[in-house]
Amino acid sequence: MKKTKMKGFIAGIALAVSGFSHAAIIDIGFTIDGDTFSQPWSVSNNSEDGILLESFVFDLRPLATYCYDTGSVAGCSGSTGPDFSPLSGNIDTGFTTANITNQAGGLDFNDFLQINFSDFGFGEVFSWELDVDSVATPTVYGNELIGSQVYAQMSDGNVYYGQLESVDGNSDAASFVISAVSDSSIEDLVNEVPEPSTLALFALSVIGVRVFARKLKMPV
Repeated sequence: MKKTKMKGFIAGIALAVSGFSHAAIIDIGFTIDGDTFSQPWSVSNNSEDGILLESFVFDLRPLATYCYDTGSVAGCSGSTGPDFSPLSGNIDTGFTTANITNQAGGLDFNDFLQINFSDFGFGEVFSWELDVDSVATPTVYGNELIGSQVYAQMSDGNVYYGQLESVDGNSDAASFVISAVSDSSIEDLVNEVPEPSTLALFALSVIGVRVFARKLKMPV
């Protein structure tokens, strides 16, 4: 039987973004504290009023040995846990769908969670229950998920993303810290599709190699 460790803790990390049409304060709170089996999960939108959270992704693939334990489908530890189930905020935030899938690049188990919303505004909180297992044990605490990737698609047209990091003074917790912003889609980012600028540089490099080879009369 899994241990129970309940702690109430939600932290928000704010990012001031400039260089777009206007400066925006993006603040998404997401902390996993204690045992994922018993501790409810929550995400909050503390961004400036008018900017909605449209899609939230929690990607376990960077950890390589963790997966979602989804009730009828045994997790990577061989045990079963609760299915994804909204607990609160689903009406206020306009919760629409939650998809738990097995994406390429990780374990051969469900390791990718995407939750979609239609009206997740300032000051609102959405909470749910879900369990995470590892290949070694069905009991996983928040701090073990440090390094997993989180993405937040906002209504300003950008995706804000980063990793779960440690929480000072709380050895069982991990909290989302925004470290980057992109105007690419979540789908492009999670599948590591090169940015248009990267593709352009690659094309120029290929052209440069061909020109150089022709000057040397070398086959390409």
